[in-house]
Amino acid sequence: MRFAKFGLMALMAVLAACGPATQQTAPTLPAPAVATQVPPTLAPTVSVVATDAPLPQTTASPEPPTAVPTESKPLSSGAFFKQEVAVTGSYALDPAAGVLRFSDDFNLSQGPDLFVILSGASEVTLDYLSFSKIVKDAPILYLGELASTSGGQEYTLPAGTDLSPYKSVVVWCRQYSVAFAAAPLSP
Repeated sequence: MRFAKFGLMALMAVLAACGPATQQTAPTLPAPAVATQVPPTLAPTVSVVATDAPLPQTTASPEPPTAVPTESKPLSSGAFFKQEVAVTGSYALDPAAGVLRFSDDFNLSQGPDLFVILSGASEVTLDYLSFSKIVKDAPILYLGELASTSGGQEYTLPAGTDLSPYKSVVVWCRQYSVAFAAAPLSP
């Protein structure tokens, strides 16, 4: 008990010395509710370093952030169907990232003026003439020229694109208004 009182008095003296010059008395601290004796060999050592820097304020640690659900459309994917020419491969559309990706096994015959579009036409299993007519009369969003007739490739969706009017991904021959290949746009 003697060591605890001595340590408390030493701490009050240090606080008084570090406080403002107008302070006359050290603040009184409440006595502990239960007196315990600490053997001298186990008494804690207190080091005090006087600085002009303010003492750090302790605050409660913030709660870990909780996941906030975000509205995003699901990833869409599908296999390409033959229209004017034979095709293999598939696509994946990620609305959150704003990209349309063709699979590495995508392969299609050469053709003139080929573009990748999103179309409002949904009947991808029709013959190419019937499907092409529907594509011409449906909403169309051009994503860019076909980068290659084979292999993986990526097309960027314009920012803020509303995908609701579109029902298919089409490799479109703009020169002749003919669908070369198409895939249903669905999750």
